[in-house]
Amino acid sequence: MSQFQSSIRPLLFSIIMLLCTSGLSYAAELDDSSLFVEAFNASKNRDYLLSVNKTSQLNQLFPDSPLRDISLLLLARSAFKAGDNALAARTVNRYLSEFSSNPLTGGIEDELLKLGGRLKNGEALTPNKQLQAAAQKIRNEQLAMERAAALKAEQERLAREQAERERIAREKAEAERRERERLAAIKADRESIRLTLRFPGDGAALDVGREELLPVELLNRSKQEETFVLTAKLPSEYGAVLMHAGGRDALGDRVTIAAGETLKASLKMRMPAGRVDGFRLKIPLSAVSARYSDIAFAQEMSLKASAPLLRGLVRAEKQKASDGEWKRFRVVLLNAGSMTARELSAKAVLPKGMELAEPDRHESAADTALFKVEQLAAGAMAEFRFRARLTERSLAGKKLQCAVEIVNGQLQLKEKSLSAPFVFAAGK
Repeated sequence: MSQFQSSIRPLLFSIIMLLCTSGLSYAAELDDSSLFVEAFNASKNRDYLLSVNKTSQLNQLFPDSPLRDISLLLLARSAFKAGDNALAARTVNRYLSEFSSNPLTGGIEDELLKLGGRLKNGEALTPNKQLQAAAQKIRNEQLAMERAAALKAEQERLAREQAERERIAREKAEAERRERERLAAIKADRESIRLTLRFPGDGAALDVGREELLPVELLNRSKQEETFVLTAKLPSEYGAVLMHAGGRDALGDRVTIAAGETLKASLKMRMPAGRVDGFRLKIPLSAVSARYSDIAFAQEMSLKASAPLLRGLVRAEKQKASDGEWKRFRVVLLNAGSMTARELSAKAVLPKGMELAEPDRHESAADTALFKVEQLAAGAMAEFRFRARLTERSLAGKKLQCAVEIVNGQLQLKEKSLSAPFVFAAGK
């Protein structure tokens, strides 16, 4: 062991001088040199368990350290003196495997080499209990000394402190404790606030132009009564208002719900008349805690619009007619939507140079055919016919079209289109 110590002292001196000149303390941060110095000094003081701990940490954290050869030797020797024969044998074998040509190899103790050989031969090495007990005793004594020294230093430090500083420290500690308790209470209180939003009518189809009541349920899963601020974010054209269940009266934007209770409400709204059939709408409903404005629960209700989808078609029937002769026309009103259309009127306005055979007495113009339908179910159609002729011969042989206008009196909507082209033959 003396040969090992004499060979390593110059290296330790260089390491310590390097750390000192760099302005760093070798114990200030965890590195391979500081760990080795701690391990070496521990072994020097016969605290072999601490030496094993530090060299093991060094080899684990810094496997490529330039100190690996001497750290492996130190680990093997410390493990052997701590009674851990298996660790000592494994370590010396690792050293011989990695550093077989190292000059330090010649200084390895015969006992270590024999242990390594026995391990290679497959022998299960048992610990030296007597050395283990001695190493543990030294470690315990060292820990006790360290604790006693630390306690004495702390007592001396406290004794040197002035009474005012002690009072400030106590007050600061108390304030920090109260703050921690306050924050912990707030955190627990915040985490206890739980709410579930449910929409039993989710995915429903709403008839345009009709006021509807949509059920909304709010389940307070908190352990205490909670108050929430409700918001249904929809443009004003929808006229959305949160109501009590059944639509008795307005619910207001603040609701209080007992622990574990479910508040049943209704969202009263109207799907605007101008929405086309199949239009999809998502209603974001949010409930914000009245006590913590950053705790919010949000859910979307999906709806779609059910509306008439009207088309007007005017086609000339298969009849050859020349200018001056009456030609028959067929008018078809079709509802391709999912909602019944009511109070319909349709106009077929003839191009200039044509006239009706029987103009409607309610119309001031003789070139407009008027038809009325009280009700047209979804997927249904209504048919009408009229006759017309050319009054201007110059239009004969040219493609002509009627303007078609459908008025939905129930929804106050108008739709305009053009008919299929038709032609009058030139008369003789």
